[in-house]
Amino acid sequence: MQKKLFISVFAAAFAWLVFSGAAMAKQDIPQVDGTYDVSGHPNLLVRVFVHKAKPNFGKGSPVLPACNDSDSTAVVKSAGWKLPNKTWDYYLNLSSIPASFGQTDFKNFTNLAFTQWKNRTDLAKTNISFNYKDDTTVNEAAYDQKNVITWGPVSSSNAIAITYTWYDRRTKLAVENDTIMNTAFPWSWANYFLTGACGISGTYDAQNILTHELGHWVGLNDHYTSAYANNTMFGYGSPGEVKKDTLTKGDITGVNNIY
Repeated sequence: MQKKLFISVFAAAFAWLVFSGAAMAKQDIPQVDGTYDVSGHPNLLVRVFVHKAKPNFGKGSPVLPACNDSDSTAVVKSAGWKLPNKTWDYYLNLSSIPASFGQTDFKNFTNLAFTQWKNRTDLAKTNISFNYKDDTTVNEAAYDQKNVITWGPVSSSNAIAITYTWYDRRTKLAVENDTIMNTAFPWSWANYFLTGACGISGTYDAQNILTHELGHWVGLNDHYTSAYANNTMFGYGSPGEVKKDTLTKGDITGVNNIY
């Protein structure tokens, strides 16, 4: 009898731990720009970046070129952390993609986006690398020691994509990144490196938006003033835009100032 009681208590305690761990991992992180505590992890903070759709600017507002690939020397600021020297495995939710492109396309433009940050900046001099690890079914942000890129539900109607970065508040080293692309937006992929043209009218180019999001992974902030309108890290995105596929001098300098 005592043995059965012990087993029952142990099973209940184990189930509670599993449930609690899942709850902590999938805590309700606001889909709002800001920095938040991480439940159950007092040494961690999570920074949320919301990449916003271009608003209807009035007279005198910043110009938002979508297709031209003009350079910019406006230096992007650090968000407050860096990646540690290691291989960063990432997971793709291949089943989440829009019908406008295929799973192989998803893998290809993700690799192209990572390559921009790795090969065109001082990251090339570090031991930091990015590796496609596996598929995943996860479609929302969660602190689960997996770096995920997916399409998923986003509550804000103006959010093209949201990136979450968990980092150590003491060492200022990132420990996990998740990027969620908003399923409610129309998506496409125009391979800028092959065509050199604009994206597809009325849709958001997946590589263009993802390249911006990965800038947060490596430690860069958003900017919203007209001086940054040509930067990859400009905080607004536009339909048909592909200019974020390639980094400007200001984006590159921003990364080099961190590493």
